[in-house]
Amino acid sequence: MKTGPTDRLVTTHFPSHQKILYCVLNWGLGHASRSIPVIEALLQKGNEITLASDGMPLALLRRTFPDLPTKELPAYGIRYPRASILQNMLLQAWSINKAIRKENMAVEHLYDNHGYDYIISDNRPGCYHPACTSIFISHQLEPHHPNAIVRWLFKHVNQWHFRHFQQLWVPDDDQWCLSGNLSKADFEKPEVLWIGLCSQMIGGDRIPEKKIALILSGPEPQRSFLEAILIKQLSGFKDYEVTLVRGTDQGTHLDLPTHWEVIHLADAGQVNQLMHTSALVVCRSGYSTLADLAVTGCPALLIPTPGQTEQEYLAERHRLRWPGISQKDFTLSVLQKVLEEGEK
Repeated sequence: MKTGPTDRLVTTHFPSHQKILYCVLNWGLGHASRSIPVIEALLQKGNEITLASDGMPLALLRRTFPDLPTKELPAYGIRYPRASILQNMLLQAWSINKAIRKENMAVEHLYDNHGYDYIISDNRPGCYHPACTSIFISHQLEPHHPNAIVRWLFKHVNQWHFRHFQQLWVPDDDQWCLSGNLSKADFEKPEVLWIGLCSQMIGGDRIPEKKIALILSGPEPQRSFLEAILIKQLSGFKDYEVTLVRGTDQGTHLDLPTHWEVIHLADAGQVNQLMHTSALVVCRSGYSTLADLAVTGCPALLIPTPGQTEQEYLAERHRLRWPGISQKDFTLSVLQKVLEEGEK
């Protein structure tokens, strides 16, 4: 596998010397982090780019690209209080649809004032305009759910949104096919193009040390629930050094063991260092995280977000490469067993 973030991308169909509005979903930091190599590749092709998002993803993009103009889009405000993606989406369907309409109005206003040639949207379905080329980035063209009726519903909602776009870019490659059945497309339009693994990580040899990294991400309150479980279960664990990457700058006053290192918001360099030096990473099975693990070759214990069927599918698909455990079943003994297996 090529080691550089932009070297792994298939850029032959990327636009050159165009004016682009690049929009990113605020659902944890995964969409923003995987978009960074794409944005860098687009800049290398001489494009003029304006970034648009909200919350922490927008802050991350501003830190990474301080010279690029940015715009704030309406927040979705998605939360995951229940262990069911269907219940969470139904309860928030009206507010999500309202946010999509508002972001589309915001994009129309931006287009009227700036006249973009392309709009590229990482999972923001309202970020398109009929007067220019609109591209949607997603690894989930075929939603996963164990209930066939719910799967049919999600699939048709997806395709209803896709109709506004001329291309779909899948951040995956043929070698890894991390997305599995999620990226299968049973439609002819819009055109589907695989653009390679989108990860900021740099490949190369790992030099593992006697430490583990707990890397958290994703919507609340499930992020905080997992954080509390990990702290409770591992607070007395002193066999390995522990680094906790919280994935948020909220609630910084935690009762943590003194031998733990805490990073509230890690940059790509810090995550890359942890994945190259940790004996094990404990993390969600989000798609962007799996891409980072694939690039670095880092061992991991995956804990899917409860009820997020996409993460549950990905954890099951890759269980032979990276073992997984449900959030409610995680214990110190589970972690120790995975560490022991890795030492064999």
